[in-house]
Amino acid sequence: RGNNHRLSSACRGSIHGRVPNPSGKRLLIKRIACAMKNSFRFERLNPSQLAKAVRTRPIAWLPIGPLEWHGEAIALGCDPLIGTAVVEQAWRKAGGVLLPTLYAGVGSVDKKGYLSGFFEQFGIDSCMGGHNPGSVYNRPLSFELVINDILFFLEYAGFKLCVLNSWHGDGWHIAILKKIEENWRGRPMRFVYWSNHEKSLKPYPKAWTREINRTGVAWNVPSGSHGDFNEASCMGAIDPALVDKRLFGRAKRDRSLGIRSENAALIDYDKGKKILGFQAKRMAAEV
Repeated sequence: RGNNHRLSSACRGSIHGRVPNPSGKRLLIKRIACAMKNSFRFERLNPSQLAKAVRTRPIAWLPIGPLEWHGEAIALGCDPLIGTAVVEQAWRKAGGVLLPTLYAGVGSVDKKGYLSGFFEQFGIDSCMGGHNPGSVYNRPLSFELVINDILFFLEYAGFKLCVLNSWHGDGWHIAILKKIEENWRGRPMRFVYWSNHEKSLKPYPKAWTREINRTGVAWNVPSGSHGDFNEASCMGAIDPALVDKRLFGRAKRDRSLGIRSENAALIDYDKGKKILGFQAKRMAAEV
């Protein structure tokens, strides 16, 4: 349904449903219709429908991320909500089966915490030296087990590829996903994880650099990233109610992380929408 405006635009000027430019607009319609036809939501399928979906497009999409403090102005579901928004756009472009968002992820802990549990500070608290309410993490071991269990049953269902997207950029979190990806090499189902943060640290190919400059998805000022105006812009693009600009950068713990009230003017929901679309386009192209 979200593509109806593109379909109507492509058909504008046609007579009796015939498109004047078969090599262009008709191809666009065909691609959109094909992607929509081959896109399924896992939880809405019955067993026979799931089997048909796997035969049609054996790609599983899994957005994940923990609930986590991202400043006083941004909703606690920042990472999983942004990750889901990116995945849903990529899924519609490439097709496959979309799983419900998994609200899970690791906040860095010391080595003892790997097996014995959490200590006084972990995740964003360990960076800032104080308690920031609202974060809900997994222990590294339990997170690894949960992801492996999900992958096992997706492979058992017949999927050939699982694409996991994580907007959450914690070092331990990414290290575990890397480990899982390496362990799954050579199996009937391929597993790849997509970390927006890690990808952003690598040099973009020239084509993507041109795309960045063309669409204007980057700011020309430094950002603290975590909970700063860039993530506020992406969250506001999803739903403006998820961001309270009046609180942005005013609390002491915001400022200790580099979130400044004077940067509230840089929050741009239109640019946030472009960022989500840009990341989705990259992901779909890679898949």
